[in-house]
Amino acid sequence: MKGEQQTLSYGSGARRVLLEACYLGEQVLVVITNENGHIGAVALAEYDVETQRVSTSVLTRISHKDDVVAVGAAYRLAKAGKCAVCVIAGIHIDHATLDDIEVTQQNAALVVDMLVERGFLGGPREAGGQQLR
Repeated sequence: MKGEQQTLSYGSGARRVLLEACYLGEQVLVVITNENGHIGAVALAEYDVETQRVSTSVLTRISHKDDVVAVGAAYRLAKAGKCAVCVIAGIHIDHATLDDIEVTQQNAALVVDMLVERGFLGGPREAGGQQLR
């Protein structure tokens, strides 16, 4: 709901992923970073009520691989919330190993799942908390 915000994290050290989410009207803006946060990729996902499908677009900075996290999160959240979602992702680990990358991507997916499970994407609500959809 407009003005609602949520901050979640999972993991430790450089592999700790931070997710910050807020509503912009009925749309959701999400930022996924770690201790070296930056803008690596931006994904926009739109839920189509008629077809019940999600369409996703992504912009990625040169030499960045954050599109994997951004697209996955935007799709998952738009599908769960039946709304438009913009995800900005920027996770950096110096000299990252393949294990660092895999664990960090898993941690990012886990914080996205946590956001869904906590009911953040429940859709618009009336002042008394009654769900409109």
